[in-house]
Amino acid sequence: DILLATYNGARFLPELLASLDAQTISDWRLIVRDDGSTDDSLAIVETWATSVGRELLVARDDARLGAVGSFSRLLDISDAPYFMFCDQDDVWLPEKISLLLSEMQTAEAERGVEAPILVHSDLCVVDNDLNEVDPSFWATQRFRFSSVASEDRTDKAKSLTVQNIVTGCATLGNAALRKLAAPIPTEATMHDWWVALVAGLLGELRAVGTPTVLYRQHGMNTIGARDWGITAVLHRLAAEPRATVRRTRDWLDTSRAQAAIFAERYGPQLDPGIASALSDYAGLGGRSLLERKTFLLRNGVWPQSRMRSAIMLAIV
Repeated sequence: DILLATYNGARFLPELLASLDAQTISDWRLIVRDDGSTDDSLAIVETWATSVGRELLVARDDARLGAVGSFSRLLDISDAPYFMFCDQDDVWLPEKISLLLSEMQTAEAERGVEAPILVHSDLCVVDNDLNEVDPSFWATQRFRFSSVASEDRTDKAKSLTVQNIVTGCATLGNAALRKLAAPIPTEATMHDWWVALVAGLLGELRAVGTPTVLYRQHGMNTIGARDWGITAVLHRLAAEPRATVRRTRDWLDTSRAQAAIFAERYGPQLDPGIASALSDYAGLGGRSLLERKTFLLRNGVWPQSRMRSAIMLAIV
């Protein structure tokens, strides 16, 4: 199942839908939920499905749920062996399903289909007109996958708790992950971060280094591709210091709320050390400044980017 959430995406949908139709693997169903668009987003999807003979399931309701709520609803409806999140404004490269499915099948052969598994890939960052901005989203974010690829689940917890390294539009999950992760709670920062935590801490999280998506950047993006290199971060700090501090504090607050609800839901299934680390991080807001900084330094709870880590230590 390809799970598409739409909201006023009429200008982008034709290119996305054409890229879905061009996939080298065609054995999939599209499930779409519109979150109250005032344009003809849903009509575009329905007309396209009819024109190409594609199976389409529309989740119809009158609620405004936002991105997390929409994808949670789509996840609840899905019943296929695999699911893929889909954003309305990106373009999928033709081999996307094939590459991610191949890695998934390898993982399931090693771990078993009962293990919750999420496969995710790099993305090519493009501008509004699909001109390449950066060939690797992972490079712009300074992602290092040693900690999340580690067999030490405590290392995974430390990294995934404070930073999402998975982009929803570049993922494929299996049925075991869907059943364990759903419903996505309202406290989740984003749907992709939540399923990444479930897979990384309770199953398997696998990275494919080949970009499979043209990741379009424009003014309507919920989450963008900000460069986390030293020069770019220092420039932002100089140009907008208050906004940078505010965004960091918002990120810390939401990540702690997410950690708390994750520990509450999955505590009995987690290794004791992981459950303790999640609970301690969730409760940092009630500690003194010195205690907060000491916790980070003592426990090594850091995001992937060194610059992001430095800002986190300064602000926490």
